[in-house]
Amino acid sequence: MDWAQGCGVTIKPVIPPGGSLSQMWGELITNASEGALTSAEIASALQRSIRRKSVRIPIAFQVILVKILLSNFE
Repeated sequence: MDWAQGCGVTIKPVIPPGGSLSQMWGELITNASEGALTSAEIASALQRSIRRKSVRIPIAFQVILVKILLSNFE
């Protein structure tokens, strides 16, 4: 999303803002168990965790995961 914004394109977040990180991760787990989890949802969740500096998953690893996921969208 950061790359797109740098190019003047606005992308609506897949995961709505607000709520707790645990609630967000819980919803993603539910989506994954139903087979409805997308790469965009994962990238959005990781970016939100990075912004909030959540250390449940080490931040450096979160950044790497986001880069990998976003590289597949090109």
